[in-house]
Amino acid sequence: FRAALSQALRQISPGCEITETENYQQAENTLQAPDYDIALIDLNMPGEQGVLHLAEMCRKHPDVVFAVVSGHEDIATIKRVKSLGASGFIAKSSSMQQLSTALQQVIDQGECWPALIEQDVDDVQQDPVAVISNMTPQQKRVLAMIADGKLNKQIAYDLNIQETTIKQHVSAILRKLGVYNRTQAGLIYQQVVETHGIALP
Repeated sequence: FRAALSQALRQISPGCEITETENYQQAENTLQAPDYDIALIDLNMPGEQGVLHLAEMCRKHPDVVFAVVSGHEDIATIKRVKSLGASGFIAKSSSMQQLSTALQQVIDQGECWPALIEQDVDDVQQDPVAVISNMTPQQKRVLAMIADGKLNKQIAYDLNIQETTIKQHVSAILRKLGVYNRTQAGLIYQQVVETHGIALP
């Protein structure tokens, strides 16, 4: 499956650099380097209890987009890895086309979730005012631009930073707000600004 992931990634992004690891300890050691954008984590990777170690890795590396690949495709597992900080879920039963589509979505949007969880809106969300207030100044700027309907490339140009960095900010924003896409994040921001007012730095 790692070979299939690597093949799909190289087709999508021929110039990307890929590092493979065999267990959680190797993965953790590898992520100490500051230049990784995305980590694809198998819940059954040897070394530790999957979901517990995933949460620790997400906490230690907030600028990395973590997507889980797993053969456990039940809604409970998917919701649990999302609650622990993952930004996406890719089923091992995916065809090569589905795999490529999912990875492209992770690269472009910083997230990828199966349709069944996108339709599940029963998750309890935190107070959005508190969440937005506690975001970094740059995250607030990015969120405001998302609410204005700007794409990652436009935001990167306006803020004069790399698009990859914008994708990481977007992923963190979605995770903090507990939403699944940019539209939901933008609507929450607009509602908060209209109701309470959030001063941008």
